[in-house]
Amino acid sequence: MSTIIERITTLRTNDAEISIKKLRAHLVVEDYSNKDISEALKELEISAERKSFKGDFNAWLIEAPRTKEEATTYIEDNGSDNDRRQKSARLLIWALAQDIRASLATPTEEAEETEAA
Repeated sequence: MSTIIERITTLRTNDAEISIKKLRAHLVVEDYSNKDISEALKELEISAERKSFKGDFNAWLIEAPRTKEEATTYIEDNGSDNDRRQKSARLLIWALAQDIRASLATPTEEAEETEAA
């Protein structure tokens, strides 16, 4: 087990951004079993963090109020082809976020937004 842990450490040292998928591929090619790889990753407390455009987009929407144009640009610049094809669905999420933000706004915040406009 120590040799696989050493190998994982070496691979991660050489490429700090290596994904779990690529790390596993290197180890499988080097003839380590999937069971040994999984155990070593667990021992090193390395887990795959799933990233998705939807999650990133929703987090971006939460950060601050966004305009429809900003949301459209974000989708076009950061989304996959599939995300861009589903732009209308993503913009519905944007609209929902705007409605939620408006419903949570206090009267003081609404007055400040009106004055700023």
